[in-house]
Amino acid sequence: MVMDRRRFMMALGGVGLSLWRPLVDPSEVDVDEKKLKSATDWIQEKIAERLFPGAAILAARSGKPFLEGYWGSFCDVEERDNPVGPDVVHMLYSFSKGVTSTLVVSAEADGLFDYDDSVHEYIPEFRKKGKDVVTVRHLLTHSAGLPSVPASHALGEEAWQRNLQALCEAELEWPPGSRTAYHGWQGMFLAAEVVRRVTGMQSWETICQERLFKPLGTDSFTFEAPPPSATVSLTPQPKELPCPVTPQRFGLMGHPGGGCFGTIHDMLKLLQLHLQDGVWVGKQLISTKALRAMRKVQFAQEIAAAKKRKESPAHEYWGLGWLLRGDTKRHWFGFGKRLSPKAFGHAGIDTVMGIADPERELCLAFLTTHSPPTQEMTVEIRNGVTDRIAEAVR
Repeated sequence: MVMDRRRFMMALGGVGLSLWRPLVDPSEVDVDEKKLKSATDWIQEKIAERLFPGAAILAARSGKPFLEGYWGSFCDVEERDNPVGPDVVHMLYSFSKGVTSTLVVSAEADGLFDYDDSVHEYIPEFRKKGKDVVTVRHLLTHSAGLPSVPASHALGEEAWQRNLQALCEAELEWPPGSRTAYHGWQGMFLAAEVVRRVTGMQSWETICQERLFKPLGTDSFTFEAPPPSATVSLTPQPKELPCPVTPQRFGLMGHPGGGCFGTIHDMLKLLQLHLQDGVWVGKQLISTKALRAMRKVQFAQEIAAAKKRKESPAHEYWGLGWLLRGDTKRHWFGFGKRLSPKAFGHAGIDTVMGIADPERELCLAFLTTHSPPTQEMTVEIRNGVTDRIAEAVR
């Protein structure tokens, strides 16, 4: 028997406090409520199996949130077993790349630089050791040839400059553009520095607040340490408590490629902004053309040519900051088997996932409050969530 509306929402753990629109009945956006329950049951089964202690999920279709759920517990700086809820702030890890690339694209749309400009045109000291051929496009597509440069935290100008110097002194590991390999922090850091150089050298946090966070109303997003009033989930969970939120605990704090904190609500807002082609509450925050360029596979010709030769492509389905599903059948980011090839998004280590599918007008964000035991389990859980939600969409 299908649950009535009230019982269904109680099973999901509550209703939204800060979504851009009120939660609607799934049927209003042509989502099968019974099939949707299989997704929430899947999450609860994995918690019962103790693969992670808690989770949160949000999903929207056609601009209307239809699913919100919180289960289990999270660990804050002082104690474990706190109930998961909508106001909990999470370290978003590499989902931060979706945040940063949105900022970078907005600056390009304003005519401040071009994607095919050489990075050294804006960062002259980066020209060393043959890196004069690296372009901004390479930075956004994991093809710059600098994936192994070690990082330190980037909180404050002194720490920021240490990271910049390390990148300027680094040698290329392969010719830029010839292949893609995941750049954990390097590409997005340099892209952010380009934006700093063309906007008056303000801090990255200031630029983000002025150009995106405040206009979009993502009040929880920050590349700095969250305010003392914030309730922060420590993921993965530390072995010992208390454990303050410091660069020693979160090594990528301040980094444009992995240092953003935020709530699941604000993750979903960012994804929805992309599905709405830059329009938010009736205002065009970022141009439609710019955001659609982010969702275009940048190495489509190279991938097609390799497949025609029956070779494994040297490039992945990177857009500008987002990864696209393409024809992958099973992926670490959680695209599953049922989303369209145009689906895009980003994951953050093994606890964060944010995905959107323009063909279904669907976006979803999913968080766990600790790492599953293995990467294989992470892939299984993410794809299981995505496929079950996609199956419910008529």
